[in-house]
Amino acid sequence: MPVGAGYSPHIVVLGTEDYLAVRVLEVPKDSRQGQEFIGTIELMYSEDVDYSAFSKDAEFKLLEGSRIVGSGKVEAAE
Repeated sequence: MPVGAGYSPHIVVLGTEDYLAVRVLEVPKDSRQGQEFIGTIELMYSEDVDYSAFSKDAEFKLLEGSRIVGSGKVEAAE
């Protein structure tokens, strides 16, 4: 996964079909492909888009276009 400010993939919460725009804010510098890590994601359009499926314990796929580049689980949501 690209690391750095401005990386903006989409997330699809399992059980839904909606592509939700997010921005990756924080990824451990020593993270490697295929390795688990804890990162920070910002919801890009929180006022105009329904992100309610992206809640604590939700599992999701991280996509670049139609290509799955990662997966995860929401540990905490604000």
